[in-house]
Amino acid sequence: MSQCAGCNRPFESRRRGSHRRYCSDKCKQAVYRVRNNVRGDTAVTNLPPLYDQDDTVTLYHSDNTVLLPLLAPHRVDLALTDPPYNVANADIRLQGGAVRMVRDFGAWDKQGWHPAALLAPVARLLRPGGSLIAFTSPQLLSWYTLAAALPLRGSIIWLKTNPAMQFRPGYMKCVEHIVWLAQPGAPAIWNGDGVTRNVFAYPIVQGREHTAHPTQKPLRLLKDLVRLHNNAGDRILDPFAGSGTTLWASQDLGRKAVGIEMDERHCAIAAQRLAQGVFTFDDVA
Repeated sequence: MSQCAGCNRPFESRRRGSHRRYCSDKCKQAVYRVRNNVRGDTAVTNLPPLYDQDDTVTLYHSDNTVLLPLLAPHRVDLALTDPPYNVANADIRLQGGAVRMVRDFGAWDKQGWHPAALLAPVARLLRPGGSLIAFTSPQLLSWYTLAAALPLRGSIIWLKTNPAMQFRPGYMKCVEHIVWLAQPGAPAIWNGDGVTRNVFAYPIVQGREHTAHPTQKPLRLLKDLVRLHNNAGDRILDPFAGSGTTLWASQDLGRKAVGIEMDERHCAIAAQRLAQGVFTFDDVA
């Protein structure tokens, strides 16, 4: 027997193992409107499903292009996310064509996604001085740096201390790019100082922290970014929640967070991690 997170009435979930915590769609809708300040009488059938929620984290199983326009503007202090890179390729042949290497992250990374689909909606949601921190690929980097919706504030590098071997002739890929853009109108939150370096050296996720998500980012890296660009009690948004690492970092550091993920398999991973915790070496340091 479960207890509804909206009205506290007991109810029995119809799906075994489900993270559903609401007795009805009507109750779910009421809580959605209160927590996210959505106004108007939007039909229940038009609202994206609420997948998981507690006092600090809300996770939606939805396409962010559907949900972001429904959220109240100027309420987000930090958008920290890992959007598509447009680099997935299921048929890369090595020299001579004898060996095939697969780099297939999923259909979501093959659809010609453009950063404009993220920048304009997030700019509407950020408060003055709020920041967007986004991982990206070299192919898309220039689109962020030249964005009109949000001015570029800086660039960040994740230096992989255990990069994957490069099978084709060329350099081993040891870094990933991260962009920092900020909403004009107020000073951007910055908890670093003048000697804080823009290079973070962490290994690729492995061991007990690793999940089935193909592009999972290190928890310790996301905690660093949350600490530097956000304060306790602030609101964080991740429109591409994936395995929930941003949500976990936010929860662990006393922030409030909203995540949006369109793949239900990844929603399940994120909800499980939030419920059980994630083991990393910094937890015992």
